[in-house]
Amino acid sequence: MGAGAAIRDAARMCEELTSVRQGDKPLTIAVRDFNEDCRQRGAAVVAASLPTIRQILATGTATGSVITRAALPALAAVHRLRLRPAS
Repeated sequence: MGAGAAIRDAARMCEELTSVRQGDKPLTIAVRDFNEDCRQRGAAVVAASLPTIRQILATGTATGSVITRAALPALAAVHRLRLRPAS
């Protein structure tokens, strides 16, 4: 997300500055539009990451820790079985 977001932000800023240079909008409006776009994309990224964050936080509880210790070896075993070539 980090480098990709920075590149996306730079491209958006270039679009806004180009519109200012072409006389389509004033600089203050271009900066406002850029900031609003960044806020909207940032909110979407945070919303998409919340389920993962909740899972991470759940493993910090006593119950979550027990479930994690029990489930991870089983999930790893299933994954190893799926990687085996068919005989």
